[in-house]
Amino acid sequence: MKKLTPILIAVFILISFIQHLAAQQSFQVRGKVTDLEGGPITGATVQLKNANTGTSTDSSGNFTITVPDPNATLLVSSVSFVSQEINIRNRLNLTIRLTASSNTEDEVVVVGYGTQRKKDITGAVTSLSAEDFNKGANVSVTQMIAGRAAGVNITQTSSEPGGGLSVRIRGASSVNAGNDPLYVIDGLPVDNGSAIDGAAGRGFPAGSQARNPLNSLNPNDIESVEVLKDASAAAIYGSRGANGVVLITTKKGKAGRLNINYDAYYGSQQVANKLDILTTAEYIQSQNELSVARGGTTVFSPADIAAIGSGTNWQSLIFRDAPMHNHNLSFSGGNTNTKYYASLNLFDQQGVVVSSGIKRYTGRVNLEHRANNFRFGFNLSSSLINDDLVAFGGSGFNAGAGIINSAIQFFPTVSPFDSAGNYARYYNIDMENPLAVAYGVDGKQATSRTFGNVFGEYTIIPGLKAKINLGSDYMNARRDVYNSTATKAGFANGGIASVFNGTNSNYLVEGTLDYTKKLGDHRLGILGGYTYQYFLRESFSAGNVGFPSDLNGTNSIGSGSTSLATVGSNKSTNKLQSYLGRINYDYKSKYILTATLRADGSSRFGINNKYGYFPSFSAAWQIGSESFMQKINQVSSLKLRAGYGLTGNQDIGNLNSVATFNSSGGGNLGGTAQIGQPAC
Repeated sequence: MKKLTPILIAVFILISFIQHLAAQQSFQVRGKVTDLEGGPITGATVQLKNANTGTSTDSSGNFTITVPDPNATLLVSSVSFVSQEINIRNRLNLTIRLTASSNTEDEVVVVGYGTQRKKDITGAVTSLSAEDFNKGANVSVTQMIAGRAAGVNITQTSSEPGGGLSVRIRGASSVNAGNDPLYVIDGLPVDNGSAIDGAAGRGFPAGSQARNPLNSLNPNDIESVEVLKDASAAAIYGSRGANGVVLITTKKGKAGRLNINYDAYYGSQQVANKLDILTTAEYIQSQNELSVARGGTTVFSPADIAAIGSGTNWQSLIFRDAPMHNHNLSFSGGNTNTKYYASLNLFDQQGVVVSSGIKRYTGRVNLEHRANNFRFGFNLSSSLINDDLVAFGGSGFNAGAGIINSAIQFFPTVSPFDSAGNYARYYNIDMENPLAVAYGVDGKQATSRTFGNVFGEYTIIPGLKAKINLGSDYMNARRDVYNSTATKAGFANGGIASVFNGTNSNYLVEGTLDYTKKLGDHRLGILGGYTYQYFLRESFSAGNVGFPSDLNGTNSIGSGSTSLATVGSNKSTNKLQSYLGRINYDYKSKYILTATLRADGSSRFGINNKYGYFPSFSAAWQIGSESFMQKINQVSSLKLRAGYGLTGNQDIGNLNSVATFNSSGGGNLGGTAQIGQPAC
């Protein structure tokens, strides 16, 4: 026994030493951070509690961290999610699910060329999500946000179905240049000009307004809308930021099983109040009394009054109860690496004025795939819109009056039809029969639009990402207007036909580098990028009169007059080349600084000033996060911000900086007077 004692002591000491070494060993823990639906959370912070050891998750939500103790505690946090403390408990592989935060200040919102936490924004930005949008029948995204953002004034320039809208952010900024904001859809700046402007066509009295180009975007596909309102927020878009910027983000798929959603609605519209005008009896009485007061006889005899009877209520003939219906079918789903969203939409709205309406078909596919440090995806939308046009007329009078003004001013004592059942033509009033305007003038427009972008993003090292974004937007529209012999103007000219065709397209190439780094209480973000965008606009128009029959409408313009036909065409391009940069810095999430600079080179600028430089600087102080505010329960959030920025407006048209020839009017060339060809 005495011989065994030293051996047992030695074994005990050896075991104690091994245990001591084991206690000093490091353990490598692997894991994945996801949301409650299993989607990976990129860039989540994983830190050892009470230590400086930490890491962040990759694009697939995975992380690896070395810990000294198998019972150590990890702190896991991410923007827009509730932080968690996880006890390892000898586990070498962890799956951590974070719950979304209900604190709106931690929400991530879209800003120019990136995202930021709402509380870190230093400029004037309004963020709207699905809960904030206007409910009901919305043809376009602009109708969805009307009245929902302070400083954003949205008015209808036309009450037609699908008619144009005027959007002004903090008022108009120019008297001779464009005042519309820049629209950016999923990172693609789009040209929101109409392929065909408000050109009515020959013989189309007081024609229709230009269509709203955003009608091509299905409102059901919208996830969020951010509005950059002041110069410090919009300066990152340089020469296109003077009128503000509207950033539109469409829906994306989420990890999980296939989700199929179908929703539909049906409704009816009617004119709330018709204009209170003289009835037929009141009109007859007033005309007779006026004639007698002037020393004449009555205009309408008792026999005339008996023949007229109740007369014609023109407003009742042109207004109607107008049905509308909408059908939306969407598919979404995916897994931790690949997510998808697809939708189909049919929207059909008749106007409250007869012979007017809009029918829209749209389709969308959004796809995103992650593989290790690489992220790839595309967003694609396509639409076809058929507009049924009627000459509304605005404030036109006499022969230029449209259907509404004609109905208000036309004689209530005459019939819409002649004895043969055709639309009556009355030559004792310089105005068209309202029903002849509605059904005798045929206006149709078909607009197809396809736009989208494809992007690839690679994480070079933790915190440093390179991204390439390629985009395209193609819109084609054709408007056909035929004024038949049912109207006075059409009858006098043997029918009047006009065809307009327009194409707008643009192409984008964009590359950015984005670096973020957090050191203790300091967070730094640096963005640099280059963009190039090419715009092309083409148009063609043709018109003629004197057709042998109304049957062919606009489909046989060549069969009309050989001397009165008109034709016109146009093609124009412009280019925009830009360099941009941004620096974000914050300390303890209380003191925040942002600086941006953009250099825009535009083909629209003068030869001696091809580049414009647009800097901005802004700062914010999160007063609500200070310790002295914590006991003031009445204040949930308080931030003081100030900013300076310079923006520009390149919406000045092409070639205005150089002298050019005009296609119409007269001129003097080489001492000889030249008469230009009149435009169509």
